[in-house]
Amino acid sequence: MENLKQRLMQAILPPNDIRHIMPRHDELPFAEMKLLGHIKQLSETQSEVTVASIRDRIPVSKPAISQALNALENKGYISRTISQGDRRVTALKLTGRGDALIGEKMRHMDSFLDRLIREVGPENIEKLIGLLALIHTKAREINESEKR
Repeated sequence: MENLKQRLMQAILPPNDIRHIMPRHDELPFAEMKLLGHIKQLSETQSEVTVASIRDRIPVSKPAISQALNALENKGYISRTISQGDRRVTALKLTGRGDALIGEKMRHMDSFLDRLIREVGPENIEKLIGLLALIHTKAREINESEKR
């Protein structure tokens, strides 16, 4: 049972995470790259991307998001403007440089996942997705029951 616990932890916790899928970028830490991805995805479905819309997607504190956004803006990957709908809100937008970088990374991710699915097999990927969903559901239930 102890060996099974160790193998389970190695399978679901770093270093076995998405960082192995995405190629490294010397200028951007992984968290900033991930934030660029969220801005890109939100911009495809929303007229304006705001800090609040980012915080709704990722469980990170407002100061941590602000710090990452400042770094991305200073490096020229995003711009900030006053929202047209509410002057108290800051809208976020990828710059051409940011859009090009995240586009490249997303194409790489897509190609990687295509190959992974081919090599592992779609039926095994479906099984894995189902098992991971079950693990996440049970983990949430256990955490909630322990809070009571």
